[in-house]
Amino acid sequence: MSNNDLEKQIQELNTKIAELALIVSLKTKEMDTIEQRYTDRIRILNEYLATVRAGLNIESQEGHIDDTTFIDKLRSMSHNDDIKDYVLVPTKPLQMNSMKNPKNETKTKTESEVAQNTQHKKAYNIAVNEPTYNRKKKISCSYCNEKGHKRSQCPKILYHEA
Repeated sequence: MSNNDLEKQIQELNTKIAELALIVSLKTKEMDTIEQRYTDRIRILNEYLATVRAGLNIESQEGHIDDTTFIDKLRSMSHNDDIKDYVLVPTKPLQMNSMKNPKNETKTKTESEVAQNTQHKKAYNIAVNEPTYNRKKKISCSYCNEKGHKRSQCPKILYHEA
């Protein structure tokens, strides 16, 4: 390869890196706005619960409920697959720890829970989703007609390839 070709490739890589950096910064801003909306909604719900408790003359319980433990309690309920006609409302304000530590993900279901859930759905003839690796083979892009990705993830659009 000549120096001209090498310089062109380096320039192309630099522009693609700049584009990716721009995309990352835009997504970061978008995530910040989503996080702000989420915290605002939780704050509004906590204020609403406080007014409901005050209106019903319910004594305020001390402390907060950790959001990760609240989610785990909801998942551990015995009838979590049934469709419910009611909503569970916490009696204490919800403290958002998972938003403060984004790397702290909530616990995922164990393999036995997933297998039990799949068997339950099969028993009632509910369509069980295919694993993602099988689905990815069937997905075709509407832009380039290649299989394996969606239009939103098409490299020809993302990297401005002709």
